[in-house]
Amino acid sequence: MGVQWKENAVVNVKLTENLYTVAQLYQSTHVQFFKISNTTGKWDKLNLMNVPKYIFSFPDKHFCQEHFQEILKHVQPIEIAPPQYAVMSSLIKGKCLVETVLKGKHKIYDSYNVKIIRKGLDSVQDENIIRQYEMIGMENSLYLKFRLVYFYETGIDIDISKLSEFYPEEGRKWAGIFNKRFNL
Repeated sequence: MGVQWKENAVVNVKLTENLYTVAQLYQSTHVQFFKISNTTGKWDKLNLMNVPKYIFSFPDKHFCQEHFQEILKHVQPIEIAPPQYAVMSSLIKGKCLVETVLKGKHKIYDSYNVKIIRKGLDSVQDENIIRQYEMIGMENSLYLKFRLVYFYETGIDIDISKLSEFYPEEGRKWAGIFNKRFNL
């Protein structure tokens, strides 16, 4: 499937045979998902101003091609920008809590030109920080699908990539659940 990428376009996202959500495209691979889902993929009278934002993500090309069904031309996009709050990234120098930076006239989201707020995050001492903020980086297609499906089915947000980075045992547990859920 897939759609032609168009900044600010709102797309219908098919996650499973009976589970759909919507997302708004931002720049190149930046996508804002929303806390809304249904079983039909029909979005009559949808007003994104009334829908809470879920995650601002960087899905890989495979995810976009497989799950983005169509541009919803009748749905008005909202004003979005990369999160202005601090986000996490595993940088070459170790695990750091960083602040995002927007660069240039095209507002390129640059995970390497960031202000480090705290170096060397510890999985025990910094658990609240780790669980509060998003990771920076391209999301694995299968992990993102699991994260979205699990959230829309249960209301629980599980980020396997983050868990695997900071809590390997918990990450393996959820990866096992993920593998069973999708018959891998």
